[in-house]
Amino acid sequence: MAGDWIKIEIATSQKIEVFQLAEILDLDVDTVLGKLMRLWCWADVNTINGHARSVTKKLLDRVVDCDGFATALLDDRVAWLEEGENGDLLFPNFDRHNGKGAKKRATDAERQANKRAKDADETVSKSSRSQRDKSVTREEKRREDLKDKTPHNARENFSTPSPKAANAIIDNHVPPSAGAMVDGKFTMFEGWQPSADFVRLASLWGFRLDKPATPEEIASFASYWKAEGKAFHQSQWEQKLARSLVVVRARKAKEPESVPHWNSREGWENFI
Repeated sequence: MAGDWIKIEIATSQKIEVFQLAEILDLDVDTVLGKLMRLWCWADVNTINGHARSVTKKLLDRVVDCDGFATALLDDRVAWLEEGENGDLLFPNFDRHNGKGAKKRATDAERQANKRAKDADETVSKSSRSQRDKSVTREEKRREDLKDKTPHNARENFSTPSPKAANAIIDNHVPPSAGAMVDGKFTMFEGWQPSADFVRLASLWGFRLDKPATPEEIASFASYWKAEGKAFHQSQWEQKLARSLVVVRARKAKEPESVPHWNSREGWENFI
């Protein structure tokens, strides 16, 4: 019948009985394996759980097209075929692996294994969804908390920062009056100043500065970030300033020096 099958172990090709058969019959191992497969397929269809009633050794030899094959199976060194007192032949333990009962057990076992694997996947999926939902909930709560503490709201609730407060920096922190404070962070304000050892700190952060920031550079930096309305710690502001100075100064160093137009007053002065 189409779709029928038999079980065979992966290690069958390495079993000592297979090599014994090859030696007895003077055949190569691959040929022996092919004939065994042919014989077991025949037995699965034409025997009752391995009992081959009214089947002779000569008939089995014809099934595999090899004289002496059944006798070799009966050999004590192989013992993959037994002969009863009445001459009936028997494939020992055949019903462990083949036959309707064995196939049903194998099919049921495979079905149960697939079901357990599917149940395990569903459990993992449910767990993942639950964990993801928890993560999303925590993320939404964090966003709500940050929303309640945004710099925009902070500017509405705090007074305008005092420029003098920038001079009161102690241990890289600013007093609450220096800007809109939220968890130690503050928004940028006019008059902000970096720490006195800013150049040294910048080198520790990986920014090599050949000179301190000029008042113009600091004012430009503060003006830009004041409009952004973002809040950072004092050390974070200083790191941003150091990075900005490196970029801006490098860009200016690449720009060519200004040369007066040849037809301008300054240009003609060189010829007067």
